[in-house]
This record gives sequence, C-alpha cells and structure tokens, in this order.
Amino acid sequence: MADYNPTKEEGRRRRSKHRESRANNDQQEKATEPASDVSVSRTPAQILADTSVLGEVMTDKLQLLKYDTRFCKEYNLAPIPTHYFVLPGSASEQLHYFANLVSWLLSLTGVNLPAPEQYADPNETTHNIMGCLKKLKAHDDVTQAEILPGSGESVCAILNTLAQNALKKEQWQWGRPVFPMEHFEDETMVDDAIEVKTMQAVDEDEIEDEVGDVDDEAFADVNLIHQTEVVMNANPVKEMLKADIDAATWRIEVERVLPQLKVVVRNSNKEWRSHIEQMQQYESTIKKSMTDAKVHLVNLHSEISKTLEKIDSREKYVNTQLDSLIKEFREHHDKLASFQEKYKQNGATVTELTMQLADLSDSLDTVKAQMDERGTSMTDSGPLVKIKQALTRLKTETEQMELRIGVVQNTLLSAKVNDNKVMVHNMNLNQPVETW
Repeated sequence: MADYNPTKEEGRRRRSKHRESRANNDQQEKATEPASDVSVSRTPAQILADTSVLGEVMTDKLQLLKYDTRFCKEYNLAPIPTHYFVLPGSASEQLHYFANLVSWLLSLTGVNLPAPEQYADPNETTHNIMGCLKKLKAHDDVTQAEILPGSGESVCAILNTLAQNALKKEQWQWGRPVFPMEHFEDETMVDDAIEVKTMQAVDEDEIEDEVGDVDDEAFADVNLIHQTEVVMNANPVKEMLKADIDAATWRIEVERVLPQLKVVVRNSNKEWRSHIEQMQQYESTIKKSMTDAKVHLVNLHSEISKTLEKIDSREKYVNTQLDSLIKEFREHHDKLASFQEKYKQNGATVTELTMQLADLSDSLDTVKAQMDERGTSMTDSGPLVKIKQALTRLKTETEQMELRIGVVQNTLLSAKVNDNKVMVHNMNLNQPVETW
C-alpha cells in the first residue's frame, strides 16, 4: 500500500509555481506604482472618510469618559450616534449639542465655559468657543465659520482634542486585555469533512492530481489504513510479519476490486492548493483579456488623439477666421462698458435732481397754503360781524352796569341822609334847655 500523501516532486512543482506567481504579482505592482510621490489635495471622498474615522475615534473617547451617564443626564440630552457630527443635518441642533459637549469637556479640564441656552445667538456661542480655544492654544487655524454649521472635520477635531485632554486630566489608562475562552473543535470533526465514497464515474486524472501516488493504478482505502493503524498501536509487532497469501491470488484480487475503489476528497475552503490554482487560472484569464483590452485601448487612444488634433486645427482655423469679428466685438464691448458707466453717473445726478425737485415742490405747496389762508382771511366778513356783536354786548353790559351804579349811589345817598338826620336828632337831644 502506498502512503496517502503527495510526492516530493509534486510539492516542489507546486511551490515553484507559487513562487513564480508571487514574483509576477510583485513585478506588476512595481510597474503600477507611480514614478514619484506627489502631494495632491484631498478629494471630497477622502475628506469624508477622514472625518468619519475622526468621528469614530472621538465617539470612542466620549464612551471612555462615560458621557452617556455623566453628560446626558446632567444636560438632559440623548446619546448621539457615531457619525452625528460627520454629516450635516439640523445646524441649530448640532451646534447646540456641540456647544454643550465643549462646555462639559472644558469643565472636566478645569476651564469654566457656561453652556448656551437652546435659542441663543449662534454667533455669540461660536465666539465664546473660539475664545476658550485661543486660551488653550488649540486649533488656531479653525475659523468661526467652520464650526458654525455644527458639523464637519473641524468640529470633530475640536471634540477629539478636548476629549483627549479630559482623559489626560482624569489620568485614564488602558487596562490589561481579557481574552475570552474559545472552545476549539476536535480534529476528528475537521477530518470528517473528507468523505470517502465508492463511486463508479470519477475521472482518474483528478484522483491522480489530488492523491499524487507513484503507481497510476494504486488506490488507498482510508478506512483500512485507519483500522490497521489502530491494530498496530494496540498490538505492537515484536517480530517480522510474514505473508500467508500467495502473490498471484493477491494480484488477481486487487485487479478485481480496483475499479470499485475510488477516493473522493472534498475541497475545503481552507485548502491553499485550490486557492493557488484558482489564482493561477484567474491570472491567466486576466492576461488573456488584458491583451485584447490593451489592443482596444490603444486603438481608442489613437482615435481620441486624432479627434483632438482635428479639434485643435478646427479651433485655430475658426480663431483666424473670426479674428476681425472678435476685435469688433471687443471694441463694442468696451463702448458698452463706458456707456454703462456714464449711465450710472447720469442716473446718480438724476436721482439728486429728483430729490431737489421734491423738496422744491414741498416748499411750493406750503407757500400756496399760506397764501390761500391769507386770501380767505382778507375777504371774509365774519370777523367784522363778530366785532359788531361784541360791541353790542359791551354796550348792553355797560348800560346794565351804569344802572346798577345809579341804584347803588341812590341807596348810599339815602343812607347818608338818614345818618345825618339821626345825628342831628341826637345832638338836639343832648343840648341843655336854657332857662330865662
């Protein structure tokens, strides 16, 4: 019986093929590498990818600071997803959350920044944040307009820096990793993936490639090998074994049973030989398709270069033909620009004159109103009537006053007369009577 292992020559052949494929891949990679490293500006996709990575790192640091239990409960805010500050959303909500996070992180480092109100002025909020960052001498290149939307690379970078400072202030350190216990399957379960079956129609070339036996007509019975190994391990041989069966009968029995003994090995996903063969097949197909595609690409390049040359020649021809028209167009364009400037200047003078006209018309209206009032006052007889009526009232009132004065004078005169009479009577009474 032959051993169930590939031969050394087969192994050397496969290893040499693997080295050749690796060498070809290395040469292709070196050929596709750029000639020189040129620093180019980042594309929007690269900026978004960098911002996403920065947002994930910042969120991990916030988790290490236990912001969901310390920050969210204190400020009555919900925890944010990983890419909350990466993609733009509601600018007011993101700016309010960002300002509260900055206030909390600064408080962990010993810097006092009051948290803004919900409907505070965004410009004032960003101005206060920029002032604190200048005091800390961090992110001097960030402008106020970059953090005003409440999202983007600058916002994530500021939060990442402040979270890192907070971790340093709290003297946070990594602990030793704890590895979980993993239960590995027994080797017998892995060996069960290879099943041996007796099949009538299996290609002998595949069996020869997989098994790699020296004898083309030799096939191995795996169960029999396993049983013999068990028996040999149980009963170790102490002396040389001798065959009791004749060689001719043994050969006849082998020829009779040989067509029915077929070994079928299922290809496992972990079989590196099958992967190498697939890689070699893919490489050959890629090379074949690359030749055809290269021819088509070369033809396409030649056609595109020819069309570009035609376009350049047509463009030069058109430029030469339209040179005079272009000059005229430029002259007319310059004239139009000068006329537009004059029109603007005249428009300014017209507006000034219209304002003066409006002032003059207002003053004229006021003068007309004054003249109308004076004319009506000169032709109106109403005041004379009023004066006459007043004079008549004055006459009646003077007459009544004179009458009252006469009555008062009469009463006074009568009172004086009566007083004189009383005084004379009293004087007559007081004189003594002369006796003769």
